[in-house]
Amino acid sequence: MHRRIIIGGLLAGLATFIWGAISHIALGLGNVGIKSISNEAPVLAALQGNIKEAGFYFFPGLDRSPNLTKEQKAAVEKAWGEKYLAGPRGILVYHPDGEAPMSPRQLLLQLAAEIVAALVAAFLLAVEDEQVTVGLGDQTKVLVLRK
Repeated sequence: MHRRIIIGGLLAGLATFIWGAISHIALGLGNVGIKSISNEAPVLAALQGNIKEAGFYFFPGLDRSPNLTKEQKAAVEKAWGEKYLAGPRGILVYHPDGEAPMSPRQLLLQLAAEIVAALVAAFLLAVEDEQVTVGLGDQTKVLVLRK
């Protein structure tokens, strides 16, 4: 049984990786909805001058300081809501350093992620009326799966 789950997960991961390549390259779905910034140079200069650390950014930013009083938190949230309404607003995935596009490292990481996701899905689909304990450090969860 375990061998079938592993083989199924590996094949499913490989199939989704191949589908991703076909959908991006042959069908052009990888470019749907993506836009370029018309005046990119000053925007990039502003990003490079102000953001030094790679990360996932949401703007306008919300002060999440843990030491805020209830009143301060309410004032911060009110000010943030006003900035959000006024705009602009968005999400930025930022990497300050360059990297080769479609590097072998990126492709192998994508393949590994597809295989891991498919293995998890194959395992969950194969479980029948079993209790599964998932341990993540201090947080242990128990799932009861039924078909």
